[in-house]
Amino acid sequence: MRRLTVLLCVICVSLACHSPAPSSGQRHELYKAHQWFELRAAAASHSTSVLESAAVAAAFNDAEQAEKQLRAVIATTPHSEDAYEALELLTYVFMLSGSYHRALEQDEAMLAARPDDASAHNAYALLAALSHYPDQAVTQRRSSRVRYRLDDGNLFLPVSIGGKAATYMLDSGANFSTMSESEAKRHGLTIHDVGAKGQDATGGDVAFRLAVAEQVTVGEVKLANVAFLIIGDDQQPFVGSPQEQRGILGLPVLLAMETVRWDQQGNFDLGFAGGAKNLSSANLCFDGADLVTEAFVQDRRVSLVLDTGASDTRLWPPFARNFPALIAAVDKKDKTKVEGVAHTKELESVTLSELKLRLGGMDVALRPAPILLKEVTEKSRWFEGNLGLDLLTQAHTVTLDLGAMTLRLQ
Repeated sequence: MRRLTVLLCVICVSLACHSPAPSSGQRHELYKAHQWFELRAAAASHSTSVLESAAVAAAFNDAEQAEKQLRAVIATTPHSEDAYEALELLTYVFMLSGSYHRALEQDEAMLAARPDDASAHNAYALLAALSHYPDQAVTQRRSSRVRYRLDDGNLFLPVSIGGKAATYMLDSGANFSTMSESEAKRHGLTIHDVGAKGQDATGGDVAFRLAVAEQVTVGEVKLANVAFLIIGDDQQPFVGSPQEQRGILGLPVLLAMETVRWDQQGNFDLGFAGGAKNLSSANLCFDGADLVTEAFVQDRRVSLVLDTGASDTRLWPPFARNFPALIAAVDKKDKTKVEGVAHTKELESVTLSELKLRLGGMDVALRPAPILLKEVTEKSRWFEGNLGLDLLTQAHTVTLDLGAMTLRLQ
């Protein structure tokens, strides 16, 4: 199964090297290349611009500090490139928390500055539709346990929508929750045409509509006004799925749970007390609306998009560039199929028989390890890969703490 990812306006510049003591110019390159773990380390020992400091705060989920500094950038240089990027970062900060009215305000300011920005127009179409509803809110968060199941390499949770039961996939790689048209009708949701498009795992455009569920409950965590993107029942990942499984719980719902933990016995805990936030020890960060984790290969840090909606881990061109000796040792190139909601591509790749990684404090192995040699989506320009459940399920217990921004495997 594959999932829908909505990519709003993002900035990408590739980076070739990392310095242990970067200059101000190199620190700016880290910022432009979305290398948040490296920029965090640089900011700890060197002064950074207000925008770079704010970007680190946003990346490591310090929304209050990020907003304060981003507002300062906008107020100080209101018509600058930095101010425009500050508005973009604020849009993501608010969107992740379900504060869609405030996200819309930032997007409107972006369009006022640059009326021809196609990405901002696309975001506006979605956010304007969401502004007709109250923002997403947590009405109850209590520690609780439910039973999950793995189906075709994906993790499914019991969920109640307006009192009707369903079983939806948990997908940290989905910027919004998603369901099929028939599932939205089963729950009695009003479907709206929004005129916006998303991007699937192949980088192809996907049209969608929108519905908002007044109440979504998982265990003892209750949410109000949860946005769902609506796609056709004839589109992946819902083709052939049972009716009650045609839904995805995306990153805004996962963030509302705040802490989750699952084990190999089928237990899924959520809403429990998390750890203390410590910027220096966080191994998770946000890149816009994507959740990213650090791992280590041959004692070298790599940044991977954390995607619980993907059954398989795939590595991307930056990995090939950063580990040329591993690529050179492969005798021949092959093709890897990439499937999205509405598109399928076969891309040139090489495959390692095994790749060992240190992830969340545990040694794991990717067997085999496919490495795509061509960019698929914007994020495949600067991150080393997409981390799926095949690596996470090697642990007895997986804990995600989105307050402390930590991933722990045991």
